[in-house]
Amino acid sequence: PSALDNRPLQEYEFWSRVPQALLVSATPGALEYHLARPSIPQDVTRVRVTVGSSVRVELDSHWKLAKVLSATNTSIRVRNGRTLATIPINSPKVLLQTEEGGLPGGGKGVVELLTRPTGILDPEVIVRPTKAQMDDLLAEIFSRISRGERALVVALTRVMAERLSAFLNHRGVKAIWMHCDVKPIQRLRILAALRRGVFDCVVGVNLLREGLDLPEVSFVAIMDADKEGFLRSEQSLIQIIGRAARHVNGTVVMYADAITGSMTAAMKETGRRRRIQESANRKLGHVPKPLLKKASRNVLLDTLNEKDEGKQTKDEKDDGKQTKHSENFRDISKGPRSSGAKLYGFKDREAAQRTIKHVEENKPERSRS
Repeated sequence: PSALDNRPLQEYEFWSRVPQALLVSATPGALEYHLARPSIPQDVTRVRVTVGSSVRVELDSHWKLAKVLSATNTSIRVRNGRTLATIPINSPKVLLQTEEGGLPGGGKGVVELLTRPTGILDPEVIVRPTKAQMDDLLAEIFSRISRGERALVVALTRVMAERLSAFLNHRGVKAIWMHCDVKPIQRLRILAALRRGVFDCVVGVNLLREGLDLPEVSFVAIMDADKEGFLRSEQSLIQIIGRAARHVNGTVVMYADAITGSMTAAMKETGRRRRIQESANRKLGHVPKPLLKKASRNVLLDTLNEKDEGKQTKDEKDDGKQTKHSENFRDISKGPRSSGAKLYGFKDREAAQRTIKHVEENKPERSRS
């Protein structure tokens, strides 16, 4: 839908026209919780909208932090710089914070699916100092290799990923790096090789964050976990931690010299999920079992491999034809009875030699680039 003045709808305009929506996310953010809440709680004293507190509101088509000047059961009056606004408390233009720091939600509008049929818990999260982190990382990886398990290492930059991969290979770990410079098809091949055991460890930046089906991975290392930013935000850390949540021995180690707010929030959320999963396992009598899942054949990779093999065979044939063609062409200079002269129809030796000379003189120069 579009507005009367032929422009796309703004966010609040769009959502105000959506009667129903199903939002699915492994790491829902503030906006998802805000949209999923069925209504503002009647007891508004539980919502931190007291005078002087801060809320996120949409002003001039941008989300901004504003100070609450006054609050009633139905609306709030806020100030952002010189901008004053009165907004209904249940408007999509305002995100309210609870006393615990989160948003109203988690009630009838939010359904959490935290338990797994295998009973596997979310991984244990450990924070270790950066001093001697390389020795500690090697010890953890070799421990996993001895048990036939795999490891992921998440670096902060592409250069760091490449250098760390080279360091691990130098120390005897079959490691490979993967970042945005690797083509998507090659990424699939790398991950498939990791599952088959061709590699012990994959070092990446942002591509190892979410959406990977790697049941063999039992260890995830997060380098520079205390460097606050998008790659080390609460949601990013929760997504990275989830890469070790498919193994019974799943462990995540954050290497950091300080504990940031994002690290605290991610560990708190992971601990909350673990407690819920442990309680469910005790209640149902489940014992965590390893996920024995063979690396299924990827139809896309099989098709691409077949094409590559066919292309290689065709190139080899073309090379063979070109070599044979060159040999026959050279052979015509030996005389009208040579195999090359017979093949190309030359009966006069001098004519064959003139043809060779003309071809050699007019041969295009190869580009040096």
